[in-house]
Amino acid sequence: MEKKKLMANICTNEIVFNESAEIPIDIEFTLPDYLPDINRILKCKAVSRVSSKGLNGSQAFVDGAVTVTVIFTDESNKIFCYEYQYPFNKTFDIGADTENIIVKCNSKCEYINCRAVSGRKIDIHGATLVIMKVVKKKVSDILTDFDDCDIEINRISVPSTTPMEYSEKYLILEEEIEIGSGMPPICNLMRYDATAITKECKMLDKKMVIKGELCVSAFYTSNDSNFQKHKTSVPFSQILDMPNLNSECECDTSIEVAYLEIKPKASGSGEIKCLILNAKLLIRCEAHCNNDVEIAIDAFSKQHEAKISKNNIKINKLCKNIRENFTCKKNLEFTGNTFSVITDLWTDIQNVNYKFENENLCIFGIVTVGVLGCDENSIPIFSEKNIDFEYKYPFSESAIKDVYCEPNAEIVSCNYTLTGNSTIEVRIELAINTAVYCGINVTAITDIDIDTSAILSRDKFGALTVYFANSGESVWDIAMRYYASVNEIKQINNLTDDTLKSDKMLVIPVS
Repeated sequence: MEKKKLMANICTNEIVFNESAEIPIDIEFTLPDYLPDINRILKCKAVSRVSSKGLNGSQAFVDGAVTVTVIFTDESNKIFCYEYQYPFNKTFDIGADTENIIVKCNSKCEYINCRAVSGRKIDIHGATLVIMKVVKKKVSDILTDFDDCDIEINRISVPSTTPMEYSEKYLILEEEIEIGSGMPPICNLMRYDATAITKECKMLDKKMVIKGELCVSAFYTSNDSNFQKHKTSVPFSQILDMPNLNSECECDTSIEVAYLEIKPKASGSGEIKCLILNAKLLIRCEAHCNNDVEIAIDAFSKQHEAKISKNNIKINKLCKNIRENFTCKKNLEFTGNTFSVITDLWTDIQNVNYKFENENLCIFGIVTVGVLGCDENSIPIFSEKNIDFEYKYPFSESAIKDVYCEPNAEIVSCNYTLTGNSTIEVRIELAINTAVYCGINVTAITDIDIDTSAILSRDKFGALTVYFANSGESVWDIAMRYYASVNEIKQINNLTDDTLKSDKMLVIPVS
């Protein structure tokens, strides 16, 4: 009669593709007629964003754009700005198996160089790095029980984080932003930026409702050449379909600005008191469930020869979900530049990584601080410095085996004080958002095959055997040596633990 095998599924996420590609940026363009000739370039800034991604057969494709912003002065030392969109695309051959996969992609500008070929023409060279990662849901079948009283099974309980659902959706935002009656009209839009913030996540009937706001800042010059900054927030909400979502799930949500463009809009009188916002947000939500999994790691038959099939399985466990803000404070010395006034200061974050050190998870990176201002002669000057930051989270060394994370840090705010002609105190608030996973490698039983025609020889064992066990020996190992029952050994010898704590004489009942 066929014995009944009880099987179970172990689901894990496995990275099956992880590659990057450098895309060159080669641009030459002429300034439009409404801008003056270039006298001096102060800064060339580039921001790379992925606007869409997807699958086409066995290939993953990505489309995006690098926004290049050139800040320059004319002969009268007035500051102007011009923005250029440089589109890019890339395909990756990820293999034929594209079932149950998640495609993740991001990009960052590696470097950018800019020079004025003439008063009207600009030549730009640089590179953007596109990083493509493909995650596949892997299902492993393992044996949990075997309907045969002669089979002894050794089980362990393993903490596990099971991926339940992943969903993402793009959201288009189109808004007309009034700059307010208390602010002067826009003459020249110098710089803009936006950060998406999650405000609320709510589960509702197999769906996830995500509410947030896009924090927008715009820096411009007015008609009297004074510098102005306008900040506002645009609320938004999005519903993601997640059919496998349940009340026991924990959800990680992230929002990424995939596209951003802000342009001034003139009224009927010609006065510019309005900005047109066009933004594309990628909203992602990943649901998982924390549970303990019973895994059979060893087995034997007390009567017959048995073939035990095993497989190594890596189980992921969510150890920590870190969502904290911290402040980085630095004094910056700009040698060779004397600022009498600062007109604008902005920050860019890059090279975020992690390490384990002195029982701490250390998330570190670099923030580039750009400062635009004027010297004592009212001549516009620009300078930038890199700031190293390090955030420490207590993490015991005993728990850092096979630990990994994908650290994310975003700049929440930046304040500064001009403490001297060439010294600036900068206070940067960063938001740390990362899930820390522990990988547990387990050798699990996948099948048991009993040969009923091959009966084990018991000639060398009596009905009861006396065994002198040493401290630290496993009851399971002793039972397997004598083809005996683990529970019977423990009952007869009044044992409560699976491992002997001292030397002991044991009576082994042999079936």
